[in-house]
Amino acid sequence: MCFAENEKPPRPFNRHLRPSPVHFLVFGEDRSQNRLSILRFNEQLQKGHLVTDMEKREYASYSAVGEESIFMIGGQTAEEDYATSVSEFLVREGRWCERAPLAFGRWEHAAAVLKADGRKALLGVFGGHDEEGCLSSW
Repeated sequence: MCFAENEKPPRPFNRHLRPSPVHFLVFGEDRSQNRLSILRFNEQLQKGHLVTDMEKREYASYSAVGEESIFMIGGQTAEEDYATSVSEFLVREGRWCERAPLAFGRWEHAAAVLKADGRKALLGVFGGHDEEGCLSSW
């Protein structure tokens, strides 16, 4: 008996595939409210565990790049009203890396990050506020 490639009967071990566990990264304020934490939450087990802590940064912009990174851009910290810092959370490694800072600080802005050529990250930052007031992207 001969079958075409798309007509092959399913193999016994492929009939009932187990779904891959779904994990979520949850960002939130810790109980002391001085810092934020990142938890990895397993949907099937209904459990989460601490991945890392992060700096509390209000009014920052966050941008995910695929499944590999999350960027935290600008915002307001305890030390800076208009933060220039750009931080990248490397999901697989579970750690933060500081990237080149913004030319000038801002908060309540929009940002987008794209990977070019699979390596370089291109960052676009739009609008927001600084010490002078409302910023325009035009």
